[in-house]
Amino acid sequence: MPDQETGSQHEPQRLRVVYSRGEVLRFISHKDEFRMWERALRRTMLPVAYKQGFNPQPHIQFAAPLAVGCCGRAEHMDFRLSERMPVVQVESRLKAKLPPGVSIRSMQEIPVKSQPLQGLLTGADYRIRVVAPETATGPQAVQEFLARGTVWRERERKGHPYRYNLRPLVHHLAWTGFDATGPCHNLLLRVQMVEGATGRPDEVVDELGLSEHALALERTRLYFANEPDTDIAFPPDTLASQADVRDPHAPPRPPRRQRRRGRRRKQEGNVQAQQKVQSFSDKAADEFR
Repeated sequence: MPDQETGSQHEPQRLRVVYSRGEVLRFISHKDEFRMWERALRRTMLPVAYKQGFNPQPHIQFAAPLAVGCCGRAEHMDFRLSERMPVVQVESRLKAKLPPGVSIRSMQEIPVKSQPLQGLLTGADYRIRVVAPETATGPQAVQEFLARGTVWRERERKGHPYRYNLRPLVHHLAWTGFDATGPCHNLLLRVQMVEGATGRPDEVVDELGLSEHALALERTRLYFANEPDTDIAFPPDTLASQADVRDPHAPPRPPRRQRRRGRRRKQEGNVQAQQKVQSFSDKAADEFR
């Protein structure tokens, strides 16, 4: 029995954290956020599991990176331990090492071979704080946006222009407690986040003509496929794919340029081989000619 208990303690463990990122850290990049969690886990002295390689990194996985300038109320992250530990102890030690602006809301253990968060992600809710006297036409702009069947947008993707239809990616858009005379207004937005067909809140704000008046952006919730209420917020028959939103009249992307380093090196080697290699005696004879 003691051997069995010792063996179970050395089994890997996977933990899922739900946390919030506040105003203090809204302008950090995703890379900086990864380093922040890596540093906090290292300071806890927990048996963190690392990836194999020349530059080992901890097994940390985020559901969806937060954009610079965006806060998060319920972000999801997974990390692994090489040994099993009580979840309460891990949570308390990690909370003590996190910087101001980040707070853990919950932590639970999940199976080690669970599906990655990115594969389960379906969509997200955003709250956009807008302040400007021009927002008196805000409700009208929202109604016009929802009434349109196509909202073509263009952005750069992998170095090439990409034209897509933004409208199917927006599943909900509404003002909350709109008051034209008030100092600020809250715009609620629900977009899908599926691979190849992800709605961006900044694109929606720009299409509404409120880019210059948006003060704060907060992601309030993430929806995952294994949650019961996800089908209510995102009915399966309403989810758009990349083929549904891409412009059918867009020109095909140019083929990716293939690098032929091996062929070039082979040609250079043939040229060098064709050159006559002189021996030491030949070089000495040339000097006296």
